[in-house]
Amino acid sequence: MLELIESVKKHGVLVPAIARPNPDGGYELVAGHRRQRASQLAGLDSMPVIVMNLDDNDTIIQLVDSNIQRENILPSERAKI
Repeated sequence: MLELIESVKKHGVLVPAIARPNPDGGYELVAGHRRQRASQLAGLDSMPVIVMNLDDNDTIIQLVDSNIQRENILPSERAKI
């Protein structure tokens, strides 16, 4: 995580996160939770996000796909999928 924070400080967030509209208002972050946390810890007020209209099945696909691309997934993160 420290490497990601340093990268965000130096270059910003290079790959946008993915969110979907929340029926109760606002947005639900689907993919990019680590980027969001790194952005917060790097002192950024915002980060790039792509908003997509996703149903629950498409949301799960996006979540799994974004985590498969990571090389080192912690066991606790695997358990959430």
